[in-house]
Amino acid sequence: MPDLAPTEIARALKMRRNVQTYRVISRDLRRPVSTIYRSIQRFRETGTYMRGAGQGRKRRTSSRGDRFIRLRVRRYPRLTAVQARHELETVRGVTISEPTDNARPHTARVTQAYLNDMNITVMEWPTRSPDMNPIEQVWDLLRRKVKTRIPAPANVGELRIAVVQEWRRLSQETIDNIILSMPRRVETLIRARGGNKRY
Repeated sequence: MPDLAPTEIARALKMRRNVQTYRVISRDLRRPVSTIYRSIQRFRETGTYMRGAGQGRKRRTSSRGDRFIRLRVRRYPRLTAVQARHELETVRGVTISEPTDNARPHTARVTQAYLNDMNITVMEWPTRSPDMNPIEQVWDLLRRKVKTRIPAPANVGELRIAVVQEWRRLSQETIDNIILSMPRRVETLIRARGGNKRY
């Protein structure tokens, strides 16, 4: 959310001096309470309405990168921001950002070593109810079916064959039932306030 303009900060300070609550000021200025509070605190600490230099989001591009983007956009006016970013990454060297949710398969040493070897930048991504994703439910069902096979797969080749066989045995009806169960799962999650839940 953008910071308050100096006139808005002055108005918020005046209202605060008149013993108005942050919530009332927020409603009056149509800005979040946190923005009002932060702006007033900054004024009290620095004595100025303006933000300090160097605050805010750090630049991700150099002046050279900015110039490259401007030239590409002039030459190709229909170029999207994503395409421009990809072209810049190609020129500067590949930088892929891969979100991970700290699930065990993503934090395994083998996975980490592979990501490091391939120079893949990893964004930390907090785990947020992965079981609420129907794809994860199908993968879990598939994993359980492969795990209960007799005899169990003895090597990677047998495991690959077992996964494909079990995948082909999954009926569309089973997948549809998982998808149709999602509203019930969401209700259960809401009742548990995001905590542990049983379906």
